[in-house]
Amino acid sequence: MWREKAESIVVQVSALELANTSPARVFLNPINMILANFMQEKDVMIPFEDIEKLGKKVMRWILLLEDLNLIKKIQYGYTYGDMFTALRKEAKSDRQFETLVLAYVIEKRYPLLKEVFHIQQFETLVHLDNCYYGPALESETVLYKSASSLFRRFVETYRTRPFLELRHVLHELRDSGALRSKEAYYFANEELLDKMIEIKKTEIPELAFPST
Repeated sequence: MWREKAESIVVQVSALELANTSPARVFLNPINMILANFMQEKDVMIPFEDIEKLGKKVMRWILLLEDLNLIKKIQYGYTYGDMFTALRKEAKSDRQFETLVLAYVIEKRYPLLKEVFHIQQFETLVHLDNCYYGPALESETVLYKSASSLFRRFVETYRTRPFLELRHVLHELRDSGALRSKEAYYFANEELLDKMIEIKKTEIPELAFPST
């Protein structure tokens, strides 16, 4: 129960950092593929017949984006939605817009992404992030962890993965700002950790937290 709640808080707070990683761009690429159709002209539409040619998998992404008001159904197809417009105004470049969209989707629909879209390799990113922030949330303080200790916790908590893969994932977390590093140790992005602690105290003050 605590692990799942901690993971939910981590995703909620660090969605933007997670969206800035290569796993996010690779495994959530169908989102950018669809939305790119609305970034060229002011008034644009994807006809229903074009969507049908892309198959059921793409249709699942279409429905997800529609649910989040990033796109909307009109008479002959789909066009951009109000949230698309809001994020487009906030972004200073196409690249930043894509990142903001991915962050919004991750924050609002991460459980659905896991259960329906089966993005296991992106899930590994979240799990390793949680291997740091879960204990940090329990203690409500910045912890300093070696890569090997984080990898051991990952294997004990989730499943066996090659350390070669986990090293790459850990570097993605560091490079995106989800984690910081100095010499041989990794530690919290304190701004993110403070927000996580605030949510923990607000949403689950009665929960008895396990000791690390």
